[in-house]
Amino acid sequence: MLEKNILRKKILDFKQINLLDNLKIFSNLQDVINSLSVPSDQEIGAYYPIIYEPKLLSLLLLEEYNISLPKIINKEISFLPIDSMKDLEKSQYRSLKEPKINKISNPKIIIVPAPAYNQKGYRLGFGRGYYDRYFANTNRSLVKIGVCYHQFLLEYIPHQKHDVKMDFIITEKKIIII
Repeated sequence: MLEKNILRKKILDFKQINLLDNLKIFSNLQDVINSLSVPSDQEIGAYYPIIYEPKLLSLLLLEEYNISLPKIINKEISFLPIDSMKDLEKSQYRSLKEPKINKISNPKIIIVPAPAYNQKGYRLGFGRGYYDRYFANTNRSLVKIGVCYHQFLLEYIPHQKHDVKMDFIITEKKIIII
C-alpha cells in the first residue's frame, strides 16, 4: 500500500499537461466507441475531471453522447444521467462536481479516470475502491475504458486480487486492448 501512495504523490505532483492531448485522447476514445458498434441511445458512464485527468466531458457532451456521471450514494458509486454541465452541482469530494438528478442509470460503457494505468489494464486509484466495488457488484457485462495521459502509462502498478482490470486503456498516443 505504501508503494501505491508513493506513486500517487509522484503523479499528482506532475502538472505539465498539453491540452491538445485531450483532443487526441478523445479521438482515440471515439475510435474505440465506434468499434464497439454502440447504439446511438446507449448511455456512457464518464467522469468530472480533476487536475491530472483527461478533460473529456465537454467533448462528450458536444458530440451528444448520452452521458451519466458518478455520484457517491450511501458510500457506493452510482451513475446518474446529465444533459449538460448545468445538471451538475459541487460534490463533497475534492473539486468534483456531480449530477443533481437522482435517477440512477446503467451505462454499458464506463470511462474510468485514474492518476495512472499500467499496460495490463490495472489502475492506480485513490484507494477507496469505489470503481472496483461497482464493477464487482454489477451482474452485467460492461466495457471498461481507462483513460490517462501517456506519461502516466506505467510499466508497473502494484495491484491486489480485488482490483478490476480495464478492457481498454487509451492515451493520446495509443489504444491498448486488454
